[in-house]
Amino acid sequence: MMIDWGQWGLWLLAVLVLGLALGGADAWRKLRPKGQGAAMDEIRNGQWTTSLVTGSKAADNLSRARIAIYGLLALDRKETVYYMTGTDDRGEPLTSDRDYVIEGQPLRARWWSITPYDMEMFLIDNEEKRSSFHMDNIEYEPDGRFRILLSGRRQARNWLPTGKAGPFCLTLRLYNPDMDYVNRPGQVVLPVVRRIEGDAA
Repeated sequence: MMIDWGQWGLWLLAVLVLGLALGGADAWRKLRPKGQGAAMDEIRNGQWTTSLVTGSKAADNLSRARIAIYGLLALDRKETVYYMTGTDDRGEPLTSDRDYVIEGQPLRARWWSITPYDMEMFLIDNEEKRSSFHMDNIEYEPDGRFRILLSGRRQARNWLPTGKAGPFCLTLRLYNPDMDYVNRPGQVVLPVVRRIEGDAA
């Protein structure tokens, strides 16, 4: 019986491509964050989660791969603490067709910022070219607290445009944070992301 090596080669190539596709899909599934804004080995604080392994020597290879994709150049926890959320105060997913307000008090860190990302962890494109608010460019309330408006519609002040991102998440970064954020990440006071009904302004 003659073997058709050309046909055999095509079958072998097809099996190889299928194996790579299935393996890649499984790897991607494992690398994806667990839910909207969730982190590996997460600690929950209200709406927010933080990962104890981000920037840590304790991270295994899978965690390191996830951090490389989603950790956004994660630093050691004593240098930077990262919190993420993909839900509002009702536990519902954040989405660009609704309006939200982020309310909080100044965070105890040398520098902090709040940034929205789409669910592929890209910055949200918008005409204002505004991607975040941080401790130096935000307008504070008279009592020292802050309010940031998340909306696809133009707002008067402290507006973070969400464009047409659809579902999105928020990352809160604390650079050189107070050690409470490092030692008690689930107990410290963090901003609240609240859904607004009607006009956000």
